[in-house]
Amino acid sequence: MDELNNSSDLTVEYETIKKGRSVAALSFQFTQDKQRKLKLTS
Repeated sequence: MDELNNSSDLTVEYETIKKGRSVAALSFQFTQDKQRKLKLTS
């Protein structure tokens, strides 16, 4: 996740969804940072 946040124009956040004490699911949220430009390689 850190690598994706640092090397792309996407910001990834996650939240754990618990059922009792254990984690039942993960919820991911992707947002695009329009201010950040990607380096293009050819």
